[in-house]
Amino acid sequence: RVPGVHINGNGATLRATHDETSSVQILADNVELTNITLAASLDGPRMLGMDQQKLVLEGSGGRISHVSVSGSAAAGIFVFGAQNFSLTDVHVANTRADGVHVTNGSQHGTLSGISTSQTGDDGVAVVSYQKDPLPCNDITVSDVNVAGNSNGRGITVVGGTNVSMRNFAVANTSGAGVYVATEAAPYFIRSVDHVTISHGTITAANNDPDVVHGAILVYAGNPGTTIDNVNISDVTVRNTSSTALRNVAVNNDGGTVSNVTLDNIALTDTDLPPLATNNVPPNSLSTGDWSLNGKQIDVN
Repeated sequence: RVPGVHINGNGATLRATHDETSSVQILADNVELTNITLAASLDGPRMLGMDQQKLVLEGSGGRISHVSVSGSAAAGIFVFGAQNFSLTDVHVANTRADGVHVTNGSQHGTLSGISTSQTGDDGVAVVSYQKDPLPCNDITVSDVNVAGNSNGRGITVVGGTNVSMRNFAVANTSGAGVYVATEAAPYFIRSVDHVTISHGTITAANNDPDVVHGAILVYAGNPGTTIDNVNISDVTVRNTSSTALRNVAVNNDGGTVSNVTLDNIALTDTDLPPLATNNVPPNSLSTGDWSLNGKQIDVN
């Protein structure tokens, strides 16, 4: 709660033994946390409260670096309305919810060198609910590795403005490897505008047979919301699960989709249809330079 504090864990592990109050929380401005592992039990029910998120970051000017999370009753790192923040060289494993969850109008943040494995939900997620004071905005995510989850997607922008994600490797996800969406009840997600996702690989995505996403899914599911100015490019998609039914999908189910570009998508080791669309006007979607096993294909 004190501004300007710098905490250097010197390689120590701080282990929570009681799920209900297992959170470390940074609430003041200009606080730095570095060189520490935050641990919790790997077993137990998924929880939702602030006191169960392993590391909470609020305030302005927070700096998290060289931090590992091993176990969490909820998310590994929960960025809640933070401003001008950074997460660098962060490793999250075995959480019961998301690996890294950025929400509540967090803005002007940089996440780099992020790895997650065996999370209970999305690997790295930027999420903007309609109840939030404003959408998450001006968030840059780079150098991300997502290695498996028991539920959810790999990297996601679920409501948000001016979000960039690049240089990523996503593998063995329950749902889509890349997910850009608005969602209706019970989540009530805000619109998406100016999102760029580029230079990455997605391997063995959507392995939950009860979920039909594909490796990449753009989805407008909340009535009255828009998905606009989304560019996904320079992505290699490998070995998408056969139960995903397609590799890439753009679906409109109550919202509006416009100005979506899917460029330089390389598909390998798959017999699934390259692209599926639903209720998306042709002039709202642009595709170019797609390939299947090294040969150019036309998906228009």
